[in-house]
Amino acid sequence: MVLDKDYIFYDAQDKKAREVAKDLLVEGDSVEKVVRISKLSEADVLAIKAEIEKQ
Repeated sequence: MVLDKDYIFYDAQDKKAREVAKDLLVEGDSVEKVVRISKLSEADVLAIKAEIEKQ
C-alpha cells in the first residue's frame, strides 16, 4: 500500500493537535481556548474532553 506524503503529513499534524488539545484540557483550559490553539473543531475538542472525563 502506497501512502500519499501529504496524507502522512496531515495525519501526523492531526495527531499532534489532538495530543496538544488533550494536554490543555487536562491542565484545565477552556474548550474555546483549546479550539483556538489546536485548530481542531469544537466537536473534536468536546469529544476529547468526554474521553478524558471517562477515565
